[in-house]
Amino acid sequence: MDIGHNLKKIYDAHKDKPYVGFFSFDHPSLLINDPDLVKCILVKDAHNFLNRVQTADEKADPLTAKAVFALKDAKWKHIRLSMTPIFTTGKLKKMLDLVDSCAKKLTLYLDEKTADGSPLDVKDTMDRYTIDVISSCAFGIESNTFTNPEAEFRVYLRKFVEYTALKSLATVLISFAPNYQSFFKLQILEGCIVGFLRKTVWSTVQYREKNNVDRKDFLDVMMELRKKGQNTDNGKAGVKFDGDDFVAQCYAFLLAGFETSATTLAFALYELSLQPDIQHTLREEIAQTLKEHDQQVTYEGIQKMQYLDMVVSETLRKYPVVSFLERKCMNDYKLPPSPYNDNAKLEGGIGVYIPVYGIHHDPQYYPEPNRFDPERFTEENIRKRPQYTHLPFGAGPRICLGIRFGLMQIKTGLINILSQFEVAPSKGTPVQLKLDPKPFIMAALTGSAVGDIGILLFSLLVAVYLYYVNKFTYWKRRGVMTPKPIPLFGNFLMPMLQKRSPGQILQDVYKAGEGQPYVGFYIFGRPAIVIRDPDIIKHILVKDFNIFADRHASTSKSDTLGAQNLFILNGEPWKYLRMKLSPTFTSGRMKKMFPLVTNCATELVDHLLDNFGEKEPVEVKETTAKYATDVISTCAFGIGSNSLKDPKADFRKFGKKIFHFTWFRTLEILGLFFVPSLMSFLHGRFFSKDATEFLRKAFWDVIDYRESNKIVREDFLNLLIQLKNTGHIEGSETEEKNGLKEDKSSSLFEFSGDNLVAQPAIFFTAGFETNATTMSFTLYELALQPQLQKRLRTEIAEVMNKTNRSPTYEDVMNMKYLGMVVSETLRKYPPLPLLDRICLQDYNVPGSDLIIEKNTPVFIALLGLHRDPEYYPDPEFYDPQRFEEESKRLQKPFTYLPFGDGPHNCIGNVLIYVSL
Repeated sequence: MDIGHNLKKIYDAHKDKPYVGFFSFDHPSLLINDPDLVKCILVKDAHNFLNRVQTADEKADPLTAKAVFALKDAKWKHIRLSMTPIFTTGKLKKMLDLVDSCAKKLTLYLDEKTADGSPLDVKDTMDRYTIDVISSCAFGIESNTFTNPEAEFRVYLRKFVEYTALKSLATVLISFAPNYQSFFKLQILEGCIVGFLRKTVWSTVQYREKNNVDRKDFLDVMMELRKKGQNTDNGKAGVKFDGDDFVAQCYAFLLAGFETSATTLAFALYELSLQPDIQHTLREEIAQTLKEHDQQVTYEGIQKMQYLDMVVSETLRKYPVVSFLERKCMNDYKLPPSPYNDNAKLEGGIGVYIPVYGIHHDPQYYPEPNRFDPERFTEENIRKRPQYTHLPFGAGPRICLGIRFGLMQIKTGLINILSQFEVAPSKGTPVQLKLDPKPFIMAALTGSAVGDIGILLFSLLVAVYLYYVNKFTYWKRRGVMTPKPIPLFGNFLMPMLQKRSPGQILQDVYKAGEGQPYVGFYIFGRPAIVIRDPDIIKHILVKDFNIFADRHASTSKSDTLGAQNLFILNGEPWKYLRMKLSPTFTSGRMKKMFPLVTNCATELVDHLLDNFGEKEPVEVKETTAKYATDVISTCAFGIGSNSLKDPKADFRKFGKKIFHFTWFRTLEILGLFFVPSLMSFLHGRFFSKDATEFLRKAFWDVIDYRESNKIVREDFLNLLIQLKNTGHIEGSETEEKNGLKEDKSSSLFEFSGDNLVAQPAIFFTAGFETNATTMSFTLYELALQPQLQKRLRTEIAEVMNKTNRSPTYEDVMNMKYLGMVVSETLRKYPPLPLLDRICLQDYNVPGSDLIIEKNTPVFIALLGLHRDPEYYPDPEFYDPQRFEEESKRLQKPFTYLPFGDGPHNCIGNVLIYVSL
């Protein structure tokens, strides 16, 4: 559907109202329905609507930008004033001979082509005629398109009206969203056409000046204006034309006189061929007038032909060459009362549109509007209609400058054709035309579906692009600093390309907001926020936890182990599960699990001694991953995975698989933390199907074995068995003491099936990778700084000697320097480099006017916070002294959060520390 029909659709739905709002892409706009208000916009209050919305980018499309129809303010006034005398009656009379000469060539061509009764392509023929007229009147060039179809003028002007996807988009954007047209650097005029026009104009000017040629045509008058800066007919001062300012007005004349006139002629002949009675009446008037003027086409004779004028007017009603008019409101403007608002105001800067095609086809003004009836334009019928319901050339100061020349060209063509020929439809002539949606100027539908599909696809891409461009003003409108987003991707292109991790991206966002309490960013098109200020972080994590109780992370429902674990659950189910599992990780429980950890540590030492010599390098990450896998599998599943002894052990194999980042796996993890809706769409999973089956089988096999043989082991799995069988852990507080009643538990979370398996599954995957990564980073830093390693080894040796190489849980927890080293590793390399929350209700950020809207993702960039020189001077330097007691007391609260804080902090942080 073309623009005119789209605006007509809005007009038809709301024509009982004087005006109606709509959106041009993301710009609010106003459609004017009432003829009286049309008069105000175009005439009475034209000073406030003098400029058009239409704006072209001067660098990308210089001739369109400088043409009189696109100019604004004082420059438009000066150019318009200077050019108006070109189309006086005297000038038009002088040009009529040139136009009539072209029309005579047209009739000769028709005579030749139709001699054998063959049908003729009327639109192509009218194009040739108008090209000859314009090239002759504007440039003094005989293009001779009737004898030379490949004439240079015709080739380039046909290119101008060939509508590609880009040009179609440009014609829409220039009048509805010119800022986007400028952004995309789209052109109405391709570079080759601009070059042709410049060459043609200046070569003709130089030739005329050199040879004193005077043709009394458009170019002569333009040259006179250029030379003298004034028009000799009225003596009023004008504007000096030169360069592209000069060429652009020649282009404007071409645009107004070529395609618009050819289209109107073609539509008029089409309608006359279908209605012989109307054609007969018109031919009689033409014959009589020519007889009165000695068979010559004269200016006075054209003005006398009333029925011809009625036919042309009706053609321009039914097929207005420009289907809408547009203006920009320059200052706030009081609108007349409407059914919705008695005191409406149109803000300055808003685009105003007049639906010419809609008004011309309104049965209120033109009964049976699809019927071609020149009688609508008798003087009596014109008087009966409201003014400003026939606007083919606009009205007021911005009325089409070349209206009189265009009508003279159209009428001269019709006179010459119908004085010698009768037009009739061929077998292929459609009874009802379909209009082409692509051209800016109305035309009948031609072309292929392939082109339409191309335009549709391109337009769809641009629509998506513009949607995101609009989205990316969200934080700017709220006064929040944000790093520049990339269309479609926001600030997340680099993670998609696997060039930077999500943690690094949030660190970049954090750094971009230096000195700011928070920074906005975009997860593709979704606004999100990074909190930088530690005081606000405290509110998010602790003081206002009820508003940020849920994580943003989520997975698909088909991923049962991923969706039902403590890390992902939200709301009351999370609260209930957290309460039930908290006793699992008390100091007392950790003491009981400690021997399991020390056994794994002993196996690690044996593995190193057996497999590596003193100077043989060790792949630290893989070795620590095997150790961590053994620790977590034995504590969480009660299974000795033996990863250190067997590199192909199942637990190690599936642990590797979970953190093996293919492109799709990267997309899944990005979706998990940043675009949860994507997980459902892609059926993404944190645990793959085969990993789910493995963990499920391992879990239930051990439980069945233990329950059958009445085996009790001081590990996490044993506590889960208690929850499965009794609903609570021995020695823990009852639900009543925690504010939850027993009868509510089953509706919140059931300790059965995959709900149960999900808990050791998440502890296994999160625990082994966290331990392995932290250990490998610690050993890496100690390897680079032998003095730190020596001090730590000294502390460890003292404890080992004191305990006969059998340290207790308390001994490990009391190693101060070990604690400082691990803390510094977790500062510089936080295992999870971000904390995520979702805002559950509109939230006024403390100390500011910013409202974080409900459902906005909120992030704390730990990598940015932990490496902020404001809190940790020289942050890239590894220095355990930062966590010496005195330094810790001076540390600003909520600037060190490796395990989070508040009710959502990591429940297993003590186990992780002990295993390290």
